[in-house]
Amino acid sequence: MIECSAASVPCKSRWWVTSAAFCFWLWPWRAAAGHLAILAAAALILAELCLHRFHRIPFTCSYLPGESQVHLAIWGALSLLWFIVLSVRYEIEALEDPARFIPALIGLAIVWACLRRRTAAHARSEEAEVQFEEVAALAPQTLGLNRDGA
Repeated sequence: MIECSAASVPCKSRWWVTSAAFCFWLWPWRAAAGHLAILAAAALILAELCLHRFHRIPFTCSYLPGESQVHLAIWGALSLLWFIVLSVRYEIEALEDPARFIPALIGLAIVWACLRRRTAAHARSEEAEVQFEEVAALAPQTLGLNRDGA
């Protein structure tokens, strides 16, 4: 794992601890703890969604030209931004009222548990085979250069 400096704490852990300390410094402890709990549950859900049907070992598969789908990435980013705005509104309301916060956190935990079970079941299935290299379709390509000028 890449480290920020000679210390033994990895970069990602340092950023998380720094942001957690910042949350506890800015907000009351209950709101900060609630926000960090919701943030952790959302991160676990996102990780499980990203791992579903992922058969490749990272950084071992070559990139094949023409696979980039930038337009889908842009639409996905805009949808994610809209979802974040709606979630922030709901989280602010839920942090103010424990009767809304507890069911929201339990709901996120249930969603994570279901996604974790789905990912684990798919990893144990027969169709889950680790890919080390992506194979392109073999299609002959010509340059279209003819010697007779036709």
